[in-house]
Amino acid sequence: MPPVLSNQGLVDEVVLMVYPVLLGRGTRFFSDQVAPCALAFVNSQVTSTGVLLTTYQSVGTLRL
Repeated sequence: MPPVLSNQGLVDEVVLMVYPVLLGRGTRFFSDQVAPCALAFVNSQVTSTGVLLTTYQSVGTLRL
């Protein structure tokens, strides 16, 4: 399996698109192979169709 980009420190920004649909089931967004990392909120925007766009920047390793 190829290395995960976030595990290699190659992800600077994450943009999540949240659609207003409730399915009740689904697959995980991130696999168990993704190392936890800290994210800082940057921006959010709502489109005309109700999709929520949220932007986060990577700020390093997650400290528990």
